[in-house]
Amino acid sequence: ADNRRGRIMRLLWRFQRTVELPPLTRAETRELVERWVGERPVTFDGPKVRERFILAGCRDAAGVPAAIAGMLEAATHERLRGYQHEAAAVYWDMTPLLSIAVIAFMAMRYVSRGIGETELLVLSGVGSALFWGLIALARRLGR
Repeated sequence: ADNRRGRIMRLLWRFQRTVELPPLTRAETRELVERWVGERPVTFDGPKVRERFILAGCRDAAGVPAAIAGMLEAATHERLRGYQHEAAAVYWDMTPLLSIAVIAFMAMRYVSRGIGETELLVLSGVGSALFWGLIALARRLGR
């Protein structure tokens, strides 16, 4: 009864199953957007504007149903300026760029020795120390 871990594990047994949902295809996304436009009272200035609205919804949602629903709901309530949703945000991995930058900092150390530039030597030494400190921190957090 005093073991908290056992009580927590009894609560968490429901959450051990995960379901992977792949993003919708373009055709499925377009069908969902067209069905939504047909069900809601949205007026367009012409067929070209309606088609652009549907294409923008398909493109910016990235196949995520939550993004599609959020964007289309926002479209009915306010004027369209920025037509996107947070659920469809795509982030780029900056790790390779940072690795190349740090390697360049470490290489500057040897270049600065060759040209006799002490300020550059100190700057590259600080960059190298920062790199090794981050490596040590990452290894410790990885454990």
